[in-house]
Amino acid sequence: MITKEYRKKIRTIFYYYKRLLEIPNSWSVSISPSEKFAHYAEVQFNYREKSFTIYINPKLNQDLETLKDSILHELIHIFFSPATSRFDTILQKIKNKEKINYKTTKKKFEMWEEYLVGKLTKIIIKQNRYEK
Repeated sequence: MITKEYRKKIRTIFYYYKRLLEIPNSWSVSISPSEKFAHYAEVQFNYREKSFTIYINPKLNQDLETLKDSILHELIHIFFSPATSRFDTILQKIKNKEKINYKTTKKKFEMWEEYLVGKLTKIIIKQNRYEK
């Protein structure tokens, strides 16, 4: 049985980490308890439409620390989704044996890595300011 209190805990943790990771408000991100999955949590998404749904398995996320870990883990997948989407596009091109410009691709990968590292750096620095 999924109680109101459990749902409230999920929402509180979800919104805290969503704000912390600065996931855009324009993205449709939701979270819901679901026992359909054998693992702790899962995110299903359509990056093109900026639509993301996190499913939390309440049976496996009984204690608070596990619940926090599961929610943050899935939100980090969403955080990385712009780069993941680009990587998937390149892999699909490789699979289809399309011609790829190595230098351009490498430069784009480095750009996305730098973007994500920069964004995470700012988040961590901002978080450290709040802890002092």
